[in-house]
Amino acid sequence: MRKIKDERLIVQNLKNIRVAFIIQTLGILSLLVYDGLQNGSLQTPFGLFLF
Repeated sequence: MRKIKDERLIVQNLKNIRVAFIIQTLGILSLLVYDGLQNGSLQTPFGLFLF
């Protein structure tokens, strides 16, 4: 596999990695919130800090 030498492609790849990271982080956080709601730990006012 050859190295990418075009700066525009490098920048586009970095943007794609950033978008993938944001989507992955949102997915993990949504799973944590869903799990907290199912287990009842988010029912308290400070539920996010308890689990």
